[in-house]
Amino acid sequence: MNGWNAYPIPPVIAEKIKGERFETDAIGRSDSAVLLFADRVLKIEKTSAVSDREHAVLSWLDGKLRAPRVLAFARMNGFNYLLMTRLKGKMAFEADMTEREISAKLAEGILLLRNTDVRDCPETRDLRSVLRDAKQRMASGALQGKRPQTQEFSDFASLYAYLAENIPTEEPVFSHGDYCLPNVFLSDEGIGFLDLGSACVMDKDYDVFMCLWSMRYNFVTLGGMSEDCFEACKRTFFETLGEPENEEKLRFHRLLDEFFI
Repeated sequence: MNGWNAYPIPPVIAEKIKGERFETDAIGRSDSAVLLFADRVLKIEKTSAVSDREHAVLSWLDGKLRAPRVLAFARMNGFNYLLMTRLKGKMAFEADMTEREISAKLAEGILLLRNTDVRDCPETRDLRSVLRDAKQRMASGALQGKRPQTQEFSDFASLYAYLAENIPTEEPVFSHGDYCLPNVFLSDEGIGFLDLGSACVMDKDYDVFMCLWSMRYNFVTLGGMSEDCFEACKRTFFETLGEPENEEKLRFHRLLDEFFI
């Protein structure tokens, strides 16, 4: 399609894509859109901390990892317009591989992220800052009427108190921040990363937590995989990662994530 009238484009970007055909890919919010060109992507979304962070992180990542390269950026009428290169390949859950092979690739991707030099990274988040955000969500009423999904705690106040008293030792690395199968691109060119609006320097086990959640959702919930087969995928994942599963740290991340579901 080539329906430009639906998308008012800032001149600095319009001149780079004038007359080119595109398809639209909704990203889950009615006030946001992704325009897919042959070799480029234009992401349009409300100006926010997340959309600003994605521009900053992608600019910083240029040459460090296989990720979209920023071609142009503009703000107009309360929206961010991010024009970037389009990665080749397939999302991890669509890859022509077995689930165990995908599990190994996902672990390799985490190692690539961890090995990225974080000097001058524009975004950093430690667990105390995430806890402050969790406390603010409680104070704002965003969690009113909700209860934690875990059966261990009856309310968010008691869950917060537990987490604040049990902050684990952090190991900061470059973190994707939303390391799910749709955000990992696999191709003959290597492993690529999409949707980096939550990327920052953060504890190394957060991406592991998110990845295991996404593996279970895609392999078991959607794919009907048995628990035995899923455990085999987890073993492959941790063997490739070169470390044992840190159950205590992963539990902390899982409980903290309750405030943001």
